[in-house]
Amino acid sequence: MRKVSTSMYDRFYDGTMDEFRLSSTARSSVWIYTEYENQNNSAEFYYFDNPEINPQEQTSIEIIHFKPYTSRKNVLTNPYFEFKYNHAVLVNVGNVTIVKVEDSTVVDTIDITSNRVYGSGTDSIKIYPIYNLELDTSYSVQVDQGIFIDDSMNLSPAINPEEWYFRTKRVQDTPRFSDY
Repeated sequence: MRKVSTSMYDRFYDGTMDEFRLSSTARSSVWIYTEYENQNNSAEFYYFDNPEINPQEQTSIEIIHFKPYTSRKNVLTNPYFEFKYNHAVLVNVGNVTIVKVEDSTVVDTIDITSNRVYGSGTDSIKIYPIYNLELDTSYSVQVDQGIFIDDSMNLSPAINPEEWYFRTKRVQDTPRFSDY
């Protein structure tokens, strides 16, 4: 037996010690119990679980639709362009480019941070071109990746000209609701 304490109530310890700590701070009974449980059965004392993830972190930005709808005919010559996403997005950086298909002429390049873009912070973004489009002409729209971003820093996908194209009306007449 070895003498462990030299206090007025001497106690003896009959055994071996794996670890011995001295501290100048008084420890509470809860702290001592926690230390004991941690050493005695560490596998059940704590565990690692999957981290909680914000639902928007799990969801990438997806386009639900864009207008004018792709392959649409008889689109007005002064359309607005709309992006509908699966959740709210914020304007980031990049361009939307409108191209005349017949000769690949760039008709308009819209900076996404310009005052022609509306709806940042919502799931529906509208863009207004400056120029009217020509009658009976095919156009495609190219959208840079990352023009929008969400709260989880997900970037919006790019849209290439093969995905978004339309043709304007043959003759200008009174617009109808179905033209949009």
